[in-house]
This record gives sequence, structure tokens and C-alpha cells, in this order.
Amino acid sequence: MPSHCGCSTGWKERKRALPPWQPGILPAIEPGATPGVQSERRGKHRIYFLRRTVRDWYSDILPRIDRALSRRMPIRRSRTNKSLTPHSMERCGSREKPCFQRVPLLMTVIGACVCLALFCSCAMAPIWFSHDSIPPKLPAAVSFNKGAGRGDPLYLTLRLESGEELLFMVDTGAAFTLLDKSLEPGLGKRYGTARIKWLGGKSTAVVYRAPKLYLGDTQLLTGARILTDDLRMIPLAGQPLQGILGTDCLRHYCIQLDFAARKIRFLDPDLPKSEDLGRAFPLSIFFSTVSAHENLVGVKGAKSDIDTGCNFDGTLSSGLFQQELRQQNLVLTNGMARLAESFWAGETYTNLNVVEYGGRRFHNLVGLRFLARHLVTFNFPKRTMYLQRQSVGPLANEPGSTNTLGSTSGWWETEGLPPSGNDKESLAARLVSAPNLRPGKPDAFSKVFSWDPPRFISVGPPSAKLRVVQMPYGDYRMKVASKVIPVADGEGKLWFEGLPENNRSPAAPVRNRGTLLLLHDYNYQKEHMVPWAWVLAQAGYNIILPDLRGHGDSSGETISYGKYETADLRQLLDYLTQQRACAEKVGVLGVGYGASLALHWAARDPRVGTVVAIAPYNQPEQAFARMARQNEASLSSEVLKEASALAAARLDIKWTDWSGETAMRHLKEPVLLIGGGKDAICSTNDLNALEQAAPAGSKRLLIPEADHKVIGYWFNEIEEPVKAWFREHMPAPTDGQLKKQKTASQ
Repeated sequence: MPSHCGCSTGWKERKRALPPWQPGILPAIEPGATPGVQSERRGKHRIYFLRRTVRDWYSDILPRIDRALSRRMPIRRSRTNKSLTPHSMERCGSREKPCFQRVPLLMTVIGACVCLALFCSCAMAPIWFSHDSIPPKLPAAVSFNKGAGRGDPLYLTLRLESGEELLFMVDTGAAFTLLDKSLEPGLGKRYGTARIKWLGGKSTAVVYRAPKLYLGDTQLLTGARILTDDLRMIPLAGQPLQGILGTDCLRHYCIQLDFAARKIRFLDPDLPKSEDLGRAFPLSIFFSTVSAHENLVGVKGAKSDIDTGCNFDGTLSSGLFQQELRQQNLVLTNGMARLAESFWAGETYTNLNVVEYGGRRFHNLVGLRFLARHLVTFNFPKRTMYLQRQSVGPLANEPGSTNTLGSTSGWWETEGLPPSGNDKESLAARLVSAPNLRPGKPDAFSKVFSWDPPRFISVGPPSAKLRVVQMPYGDYRMKVASKVIPVADGEGKLWFEGLPENNRSPAAPVRNRGTLLLLHDYNYQKEHMVPWAWVLAQAGYNIILPDLRGHGDSSGETISYGKYETADLRQLLDYLTQQRACAEKVGVLGVGYGASLALHWAARDPRVGTVVAIAPYNQPEQAFARMARQNEASLSSEVLKEASALAAARLDIKWTDWSGETAMRHLKEPVLLIGGGKDAICSTNDLNALEQAAPAGSKRLLIPEADHKVIGYWFNEIEEPVKAWFREHMPAPTDGQLKKQKTASQ
């Protein structure tokens, strides 16, 4: 999964002439200026301005005292002797005194300054939490995303005063709350700019007055200013992230993260009993950097920043990281090491994913994947973190996860059905019924987008709503890798995963090459296309991931293998173009059922510029029979044939009109066909027939070792040909088109 380690801001304070006895007055931020750590809260700035007053007084008054004393009798030293010479004697009345007797006066002044500075930093330190004397209203407990602590960051949905809902990441590593730059038109006056330090580099943010943010019906207490930046730079797969909730807000609350219940609770900081919360760890907070005096390898004296924006276990400084590599004989995978055993505060933990922090600054960091092994309570007003350990190892992805690629029972499964369930009428009804109406089988892909505020597009007839997720182009620092692992029977098993490239230097800016829609296979859903979304978004394409009718989160009780679906996709494209979310021409990549739908859609909609069809079937009736055989269904071929005819009658279609060859004959643009040599559903004969009917310029790519389930994820051999095909057949939008889309989005 993607990796992001939060952001921290680096500020340079502008010098301003202020009256020394007006410590609570906040100077206005001038347009174009780089603001300091500013807030309209009195407490925080009383410290800063008192310190500055002491500094200015010390630098101004002491030299005057020194000059006044020096005018009476300057101190001189002998060139040959370091002791004071007679010229260093100062006459006072009839007696002579050494001039160094003025030192007690200087020491008195210096001592007073030091005491005042200590008073500011110690006695008044709690005032850093502005308005802590007036506790903010506490929001009710809310749920967060299922993937939090399991590879995903922690997401909450906040609301603006206008009612617009925004997806925020909760990030204790971010000093200030940020919004995506797309929201700037509604933020009012621009106050200036600020430099932001990210783990992978720096950027320039814009400063605005903070809007009101609500969690549920409760307004959150935030700072007076908010920053905006392009949040697409954050390497998170497909997340339409619109905000980062930083410590300028979180510091006012006592927050409990319950990963078992998926709840975030806001507690009274004076009420919780420490024995109920777990082991206490004092927190140090300096300019909104939250740290604890522990680390992931148990080395004494090495503290760590606490960063919930980091979605893996954490980072180690170069010295500690290299030490662990040698001691545990570790192997790096894209810069990440897996520690079989590690230690935190004397307790043992297993299977930690850590990376080396290569910056100049000594830096250890604790991320969300490690914190999620505990019931976590951040009592920021009391500067204490409580950890109640609930797991030695990382949290499982989902209970009952099988890491397989099917999410619902297929139409061919008759177990649990009454005896009449194998007759042609019952089978015909199952053939055209929506897969998401059947019992679910959660897998490693389900709930990838559980964080996403649902967005549905109405289509029909028949009426349905399609769940759609948009993933903007950009460098997500994610590499998708696949390889074949030999197994006992000699066949081999495909293994693939997304690997975060945390230590890779930032690549050149990705150019916008247009929009691609990714269509999933039958009985799957949009989440299964996430690996392709990573690959193609990093190649410069805006990605649209819909759940097809009757699949995933989309509604619709009936599917038609093309008749309803092609109309749905045309309406979806109408909506996207009306919203100017894409150019007039789009490309489509589909797998299996989605590939066949893509071909029929392109044959009926000239706005589809090109198609990459991975494992498309030719004749739907033949595909039904092959699915039944592959899944060893107890269905006779005669009953299946009659049921297919009844299903066509119900849909008022002819299967021959929805064959792959029929679609190919109506296409005007070339397509790329990809198939597997061991695919029992889209056979090599199907691929040959489709190639012969395809328009001129079409190409075919065959992977001999791949079957139907894995051909769509055979990235080591098909990734580059797919990207090259889209580069050749999908012309990038012009600057005028991009400007038009940008203007419309604002």
C-alpha cells in the first residue's frame, strides 16, 4: 500500500517592531509574506513575544551598560600578561577598584534574563495549547476506515460550513491543517505563502483564514490559518484526499483510537484514569512536532516522532537502520526492511515494516501500523500518550480474508439451493441476477475504498446507481510487481503486490495524458482494478473506476452482458464530460467481462478512443459453459443451454448480437487484445477469432503460462505494452483542453 509520512512545516519568522508590553497582539500577515507559527490565540504568542522582548532587551540594554562602564575606565590587558594592568584600575572616590567589579552587575542582569526566559519556557509552557482553559466542545465518537492501521492511513469525513463533505487524513506529523488547492476559490482572501517540508521534499503552500470544520455536528477547534497545497503529491493510491487534519487542531483534544472497534473517541482530558488506558508515555511537543522518548528498536536515548500520517510501522535513522540490517541479516524490498522482532519500551513486537530516513537530521518515527496494535489515547492537553497493547503482530487485513479474487458466489454455485435450483428457470434467473445480491466472500481487495465518501451516478433504464471513484494522475511512488512462484504441481502461482518506493527521489512532474476508465471482470468490483490504477495514474492518466451495474457498491438487480451496461457507460461518460472531468476522448481497459463490455461500448460510442481488452470472451453462451466447467458446477450442458436461451428472452436480446466478433466488426479504432495460453474462458481460439474481426492496426499479445484469473495481473510482461499502446493511440489533451477542464473544476 502506499506510504506517506505526514508533513511538517518549516517557518522563517519575519521581524516585526512591536510594543514590548503587547505580547498578545498578532501582527497581520502581509500578502506574499512568509508567515511564522502564528495564531490569534494569546497563550502561544505570549511565550514567543516575551522571549523576543527578553532577547531584544538583552541585546539592547546590556551593551549600553557595558559602554557606560567602559567610558569610566576601559579594561585593558597587558600584551605580555593576561592579568589586569594598572590602567585597568578605576577610581571611585579616594579608593581604586578593579573594573572587573562591575561583573556582579552584569551577572545580575544576565541572571534576570535567564530566569525570565525559564519562566516563559517552563511556567508558561502549557499555554502552548491555546484556549485549554476553556475546553472545546467534544465531538461524538465516529467510525473511521477499515483499512486504517492495516496499510491505509486513518481517514475521517469532515464538513465545511456550507455542508460540503471532505475526506481528511488524521496526521499528528503535520503541524498545520491543510486543504487541497482545488478548494482555494471558496477560502476568500489569500494571506501569503509558506514553505512546507514533506518527507520526500519541499513545496510552497498558500495561507488562508481557516474555515470552520465540523465533525458530525460539532465544530472543531483549529488554528486561525490554514494552508493549501496540491495533495495529489501524497503517494496514496487513488485517494481523492481533500485535507490533512494536523496538530494545530488535534492538540486541543484527548483522542482515543480504537482500531478493534474502528472508532475515534474524544475524551475529557481530566477524566480518563491511566490504569484504564494502558502504559503512559510522556510526549514532547515542539512547534507541533509530537515525540516520545522511545524507538522501534529499543535503543536508549533515541526518541521518535509520533506520526499517524505514516501508514507503515515507521522509520529509523541511518545509523539505527544499518545496525538492524547487520544484526538481523535483513533484505531490503524497495528500501523497506521487515523486522522479524523489535522492541518498544521493553516489550517485544513482530513483523515491523520500517524504512531508513536518509535526511541530515536524526530522525526516528512511529507510524500508524505500529500504533494500531494498541488502544491508543493521545491526551494532548496533558502531553501524554497511552498504549494498551492488543496485538504483538500487525493487524490482519480483514477477518476471514482469503487473499483470493472473488467476492461473491457465482451463478453456477448450487450448494444450499433447493432441489429445483438446478432447473432451467432457476438457472436463467441466476444468470441475469446481480452478483452483489448473492452472499459475499470478503477478500484482500474488498474495502480498499472504504474511506471514500460514496459518489453515485444515476443511470438507466432500468434504473441503477453506479459507484464511481476517481484517481488523479500523479507520482504515487508505488511500484506494482508480479512474478510466478513455483508450487508442488509444477504449474506455478502468480504473486503480485504494490510496493511503496519511499526512498526514491521525486520523479519529474507527470504530464496529464488524458482519462482512462478501468472495467472489472464479472463477479469482481472496482477494487480489483487498483493495481492497474496505480500503474496508469503514474503514467499520466486520470483514472475512473466504476462498479459495473449489479457489482460492488452499485445498484441494479439485473445484468445483461452488454445491453444495459453499454448504455450505463455512455451515461457515465456524459456525466464526466458535462462536469469537464475528462476530455472528449477516453481510453478503456477491461478484464474478462469488463473487456467484452469495453469492446461493445467502443462500437457504440465514438468518444472511446481505444480499448485494451484483457481476456475478452467471444460468445456469451460458450463463456457460460466454460465457467461452469472451470468451477466444477453440477449443471448439465442441456439445462445450461436452455437456461441461456431463457435468459436471452428475458433480456430481449440475441446472444450473437453481443458476441465479441460482432463488436469488432463495428469498431473503427484499433484495439490491443491480451490473452492467456491457459485461459479456459477466453480461449486462444476466441482470441484468434477476435483478432481476425478487429480493425486494421489491432494487435494481439499472448502470455502462454497465464490463466483467466491471473492474466489481468501479469504485470511483468503486459504492463509496458499496455502503457505503450495508450501512449500511441491516446493523444494527450492540448493545453487549451486542460485549461478548460481546470477552469470548470474550480
